[in-house]
Amino acid sequence: EVFLLMEGVADSFDGRYFGPVPTASIIGRLAPLWTE
Repeated sequence: EVFLLMEGVADSFDGRYFGPVPTASIIGRLAPLWTE
C-alpha cells in the first residue's frame, strides 16, 4: 500500500480522505502540468 498526499494543501482529497491505496491500483506515474 502507498499513502498519497498533496503537498501544501491541508484539505485536499488525498490519502487523508481516501486512505492508503493498494499498489496494484497504481497504473502510471503522475507528472505535474503546472506549478506555482
